[in-house]
Amino acid sequence: MKVKHTLNRLIVEKSSFDELYIECPVCTKPVCWKHRVQVSYQNGGVGHECSNCKSYIGGVFCSNCNSRYLMDDKQWCSITDEKPFTCSECLEPLVPKVEKDFSFSTRVIEKTNLKAFTTDKREKGFIADAKRCLNEQSQDALSIYHETTFERIKLAEYQLDILMNLDTRISFVISNNKDLYDSNNEHIETDNKHHSIIYVLVLALFSALESLLHEINLACDLGLKEWKVDDNMLLKIPLEFPILKRVCLDILKQEDFLYLKDLRNLLTHRRLTLLALNASYEFPHPSPFRPYTIRAKCITYLPDKPIAEIGSETYNNKKELKQTLKKSYDFICDTKERVYEALSIELRNRY
Repeated sequence: MKVKHTLNRLIVEKSSFDELYIECPVCTKPVCWKHRVQVSYQNGGVGHECSNCKSYIGGVFCSNCNSRYLMDDKQWCSITDEKPFTCSECLEPLVPKVEKDFSFSTRVIEKTNLKAFTTDKREKGFIADAKRCLNEQSQDALSIYHETTFERIKLAEYQLDILMNLDTRISFVISNNKDLYDSNNEHIETDNKHHSIIYVLVLALFSALESLLHEINLACDLGLKEWKVDDNMLLKIPLEFPILKRVCLDILKQEDFLYLKDLRNLLTHRRLTLLALNASYEFPHPSPFRPYTIRAKCITYLPDKPIAEIGSETYNNKKELKQTLKKSYDFICDTKERVYEALSIELRNRY
């Protein structure tokens, strides 16, 4: 991967963007270049914000007219001394000048060096123990799945951060003589943003859980083929791994796990809109985590009749949904730590 710093710019091969993690110079949190936040500015530039502290990464000023300009991936890659970029305001060659309170001294970290961000002692212990016990091929596969688990959780964290900061007010303004498609375009756009973020968040969490199952399969040498690894595998863990088996059985019984699994099925197989998803949270039922109750409510409130006949009050609160998704994220993080700790103990005892 070719990386160089020139005039406070980061120039990278276009194909390498997905493999970059950049340390934010303000809060020092790792930011995946692929999943950074993009923010549009009035002059047409695109800024790249740190999802943690909201500091922008890679912005410049035109030295001629002093207008703020931020560039997208293609523009970053194409700027060279022989092929300068033209400022859209004054049409002069853009000479990058970093903002006064921003020092673009970001640290670029290759994807293979993600362990630099792995600080949990249990996780490090599990990886070290597993690599001592496995053959080279299994070690490589385990490393891939371990990276995938880490990346999916970071992606979920990023999506959750955006979701929690979105407006929680009514996203649709529906009067008695208007249906869904007559609503204000701005509100529809807001609701679509909620839907897309929730969709990615849920799939990222479930994908992290799936890659964690692959790690268990490899570390315990269960011998399951890739397409046979699913949550039912946790019921079949041999008795020779008593600590891990006890942890996994406890995970399967948790309502957070049942909720996440069912929510994933709702979003992927039934293609429900966020409107219907929100409706399930506005009506009382025994537990907010009961998956079949949620499913029944969602199906019940997929209306054939105009939305106005149901009432706009049905869709006025996303706060509960956000908090429930946050609990799902916390559940996955806690599950990861418990599984790594159990695996580390089992591997040390066995080998």
